[in-house]
Amino acid sequence: MDVKWFAAIVVIAGGLGWLFWETSNQVDVSLEENTNKRQPLLPSKQAKPSDNKRISPRELADEVVIAEIESLIHCYEQDNCQIPQNEPRAHFFIVGQKITDAVRILIKKSDPSVLNAEYVELAQELIQFENDQVKEAALDLMASQPPIDSNVNAIVGGMQQSHDASLYQQIIVEFQRYPDPGQQQQITGLKMETIKTGGHYASRTVAKSVLPLMNEQNVEAYQTLQDELPKDSQRYQFLNQTLLEYNRIKSGG
Repeated sequence: MDVKWFAAIVVIAGGLGWLFWETSNQVDVSLEENTNKRQPLLPSKQAKPSDNKRISPRELADEVVIAEIESLIHCYEQDNCQIPQNEPRAHFFIVGQKITDAVRILIKKSDPSVLNAEYVELAQELIQFENDQVKEAALDLMASQPPIDSNVNAIVGGMQQSHDASLYQQIIVEFQRYPDPGQQQQITGLKMETIKTGGHYASRTVAKSVLPLMNEQNVEAYQTLQDELPKDSQRYQFLNQTLLEYNRIKSGG
């Protein structure tokens, strides 16, 4: 082969080799720079290469809704929610409605067969809130989850200062999901106290609606309570009717 041609081929081959190496090096540097600049979409815990778990849109939505509820509770407690104060109770009712609306979003997504610990914790927190509308939503959220023992303590504590008759009707339904004798003892205590010292409508509601919670372990306590009530009071009359119905059912009548 002609020496000139051979030299030309060597030069061309060397040039192509250098071009390939330089291009490859630039691509590697570019990828490294882009990787270093990439910002994680989630907090660092989720962004770790070893953690492939992704937060679903549903979970993310839950976080947003729960954060909004907690924010409303905080601003209400601090009395600094950005709400027009046209009347003294506006703050109480508007915040209560906003919390209730947010809880309803979670209820729609709840699966009664799957325990969501965040939902339960939130429901137990909200049952303590002084607004009865919020308590109602909290009970609905609780009812949308499988029952757990700690719910009974939360309800008993949260209902101490409430005189809303519809709420007591609601918790009679909820309490039927807790048949454990220890829990039933707590439940009976709350019901009897409500009949004895509760508000006019609340005491009547419990007295005439408590039948599903009566059993062999507590019926004598209700009979004793009846003897302590004024015989001309409506609570006495309603409780008497409930006890008569209980005895009729037990006797097979």
